[in-house]
Amino acid sequence: MSTIHYFSSDDLLSELDTFCDMLKVTVDNGASIGWVIPLTLDEAKTYWQSVAQQIENGNKVLLVAKQDDAIAGAVQLALEPRENGNHRG
Repeated sequence: MSTIHYFSSDDLLSELDTFCDMLKVTVDNGASIGWVIPLTLDEAKTYWQSVAQQIENGNKVLLVAKQDDAIAGAVQLALEPRENGNHRG
């Protein structure tokens, strides 16, 4: 059974290797998500660390799908930081 979880920046950083591997496999298998093949693990690490900082700053929400307690996927919601944007992401 799959479940969806909100991940804090600490949650993300505690699973950093898993997120880096997931991004690398996704990009290296041809997903068109803004990266050039081959994606290095250092690039993936830098990216996920920046996501963790955005979560910490309140500018991003990270939702993670787990299946049998293993991370199966993730989606991010970028929140509008300007005062007049509280109603949109």
